[in-house]
Amino acid sequence: KNINAKIIGEAANGPLSFEADEYLSNKGIVILPDLYLNAGGVCVSYFEWLKDLNHVRWGRMTKRLDGQRGKAIVDTLEASGVVISADTRELIQQGASERDFAHSALADQMIDSLDQII
Repeated sequence: KNINAKIIGEAANGPLSFEADEYLSNKGIVILPDLYLNAGGVCVSYFEWLKDLNHVRWGRMTKRLDGQRGKAIVDTLEASGVVISADTRELIQQGASERDFAHSALADQMIDSLDQII
């Protein structure tokens, strides 16, 4: 009962008891559930499982469409007189990579989860 922490993170497979959770919450201590703290690994494992089931890299499903959209945007801007550097053109037209997709999806899931906790 001599806990001075402001935030406590539960360990995997070792969550707080109901009584401890209630006691600490009543003291104003924020408790981050183990499910949230381990969610990153769980989400990435899920993405890998989906990729394996489909035998497709995630980047393949989005890269071409993203690149076509980017090219259309660049072409429209340049037709309107906007000067775009070669580096910026490449960045806009390259489309999302598998890594970009995984980072974006993971960040989105973690933000949604944190909003539910808070």
